[in-house]
Amino acid sequence: MYEIDPATGRFQTFTLGAGKFSSLSAFGPARSGAGRSLYGLAGSYPNYLVAEIVGAFPIAKPIPVDSTPPVIIATVSPEANANGWHNTNVTINWTAEDPESGIASSSGNETVILTNETAGTTLICTATNGAGMSASQSVTVKIDKTAPTITYSGNERVYTVDRIVNISATADDALSGLAFSTASDIAGPAYIFSLGENTFYSTAMDLADNSGSGSVSFKVIVTYDSLGNLTQQFITKHGIANSLVAKLNAAKAAQARGNIKAVEGILGAFINEVSAQSNKSLTEEQAPILIRLAEALKEQASN
Repeated sequence: MYEIDPATGRFQTFTLGAGKFSSLSAFGPARSGAGRSLYGLAGSYPNYLVAEIVGAFPIAKPIPVDSTPPVIIATVSPEANANGWHNTNVTINWTAEDPESGIASSSGNETVILTNETAGTTLICTATNGAGMSASQSVTVKIDKTAPTITYSGNERVYTVDRIVNISATADDALSGLAFSTASDIAGPAYIFSLGENTFYSTAMDLADNSGSGSVSFKVIVTYDSLGNLTQQFITKHGIANSLVAKLNAAKAAQARGNIKAVEGILGAFINEVSAQSNKSLTEEQAPILIRLAEALKEQASN
């Protein structure tokens, strides 16, 4: 006779003739021959259990041995970018498996949705299999939802042509950091920029693939006084510089009187004198600048 332990599902006792074998370990290795009938003494073979009864003899098979811990897999959705960052909410699901003895217990395996920005949140799942072996797995999630910023400082808004433009550009990202930025300082003599409104744009992207942009605008104007100052900056020969500045002062006075025809004539004389000084008191680069600005004054006066 034999009985099955209701707690384990294994054979508890077996009675053969006058002898009683206790526990699964009662049965030794199989004899040769049909049916592979077994015999043995209690305690000798702990790794066998009774599989079936053939005639008066029990047939045994080895107890499976689980020597590997559970396998734990974290599924992160969506996946992180190439830099290891996310810029949206992130869902983490866990799977714990053990094909040999199964999962007896686990912790930290609940679904988690991360919504807040974080420089790194680590989640851990632990599982124990039916053989008592444990394993753990961790995943770290980094989330940055905020675009980088671009700021400009030092902008005076309006510059005369004799002034210096010196505007600093700064790109920043407080969490994941910058991947790239086109922001650059804007600096130089005001006359190198176009008369009127000047606008500069820049972009930046952080390591989480958030993109930001910025812009700055300023105006460049020419006046008689500012063109006179610029002329004196260009020409070191005082006699020639004073002659040109005198013409600009005369044109300014004529415009104040409303004599536009006189303004045009005086500025025309200024332009002719500047042209004559090209490659002399003025470089080939400087002369066209003064001429362009004088032409702008003529256009302003006629309007």
